[in-house]
Amino acid sequence: MKRSPLSSLFVFSSLIALILFDLHGVTPGTLEDYCKKIEGPNLTYDFCMEFLQRSGYSKTAVDLKQLAEFAIPIAMDSMGQTRRFIITLWDDLGKKWEEKTLEFLHSCTDLYDNGSPRAYDAIESLRANNTLEAYVIMNEVFDVPRICEDLFRQWWRQSPMTEANAKCRQDIRLPLHIVQMALTGNK
Repeated sequence: MKRSPLSSLFVFSSLIALILFDLHGVTPGTLEDYCKKIEGPNLTYDFCMEFLQRSGYSKTAVDLKQLAEFAIPIAMDSMGQTRRFIITLWDDLGKKWEEKTLEFLHSCTDLYDNGSPRAYDAIESLRANNTLEAYVIMNEVFDVPRICEDLFRQWWRQSPMTEANAKCRQDIRLPLHIVQMALTGNK
């Protein structure tokens, strides 16, 4: 039986459509759907969309685990920016700070130095299908900015890091929430 050129064209265009769908991973609007589900008391739809659009790969995520894999490096970048801010504080203003404040700034640097590789460990856990481990790790990472702030509070010092720590904590909160959703199967 001889195929008509029209039926061959239909088969060819169907294959191209399947290949393109596979390359893009998800249909348009999926990122928006995820952000609607992620929305909560400390996370807004607009923040979620702005955050996830920082990674060009987020819109290609096929599931929550992969979305978390794309979101975690954004949080790691925020941690790096916060660390650089700390170094700027002690380099530029170090002579103005009390010794205890400088000590806390150094401790915060250590916290951020250790937190960023732990976030990468969470990505590796997700890739190994160990979502529970990734969730535990991201909870540890989520505590880094809070612990930094607590160093100052326990000694009744005003933290020069409050705003930077709050932004960083918010940037870690979203990937943590995505991992939590993947863990609980909330799709």
